[in-house]
Amino acid sequence: MNVVRIVFTLGLVAAVAVGSSACRSSKEKTYNFDPEAHQRAVELKSEALGLVAISGEPYGRHAESVQATNTKLEQAYELSAAAADNEAIAAEWAAMKDSGRDLYAGFVNRWRAASRIDEASRQAATGRLTARFDYILCLEAAKRTKAGRCTSPDAAPDSAASPATAEEASPPA
Repeated sequence: MNVVRIVFTLGLVAAVAVGSSACRSSKEKTYNFDPEAHQRAVELKSEALGLVAISGEPYGRHAESVQATNTKLEQAYELSAAAADNEAIAAEWAAMKDSGRDLYAGFVNRWRAASRIDEASRQAATGRLTARFDYILCLEAAKRTKAGRCTSPDAAPDSAASPATAEEASPPA
């Protein structure tokens, strides 16, 4: 499992590094972009999706890894909540750690209760978590230039064409 996690993490880091360097010239002004916050989100995405991938196994085998990821998620929330003009990102981390939502904490609670998660549920959770983490990463990356908008995964699929009805967030100031 650790080898898979390392390979997955390295792949994500490389993709983010290539994508972000291609999008920014050296003369663009950066706003309150925090490369550590962006990296933390990349790492948490990898860890959370890695846990979903192995959740077909008994929860007890991975309880320590889950606890470590929970701690990192709490840290990401606390750091984002303390940062100026970062409400949208802090709200996303809060949603991820809300056990009443069908995101990371809700998934972990179901895994703990059931001991194992079936394949269909793992696939559905992978889709939800990927969309949510990608939204967080978009919000973080958008702080580089304050360009672009990130569409929330909560926005209705058919509302994406209509910005007036889509739940969108501008990059934090």
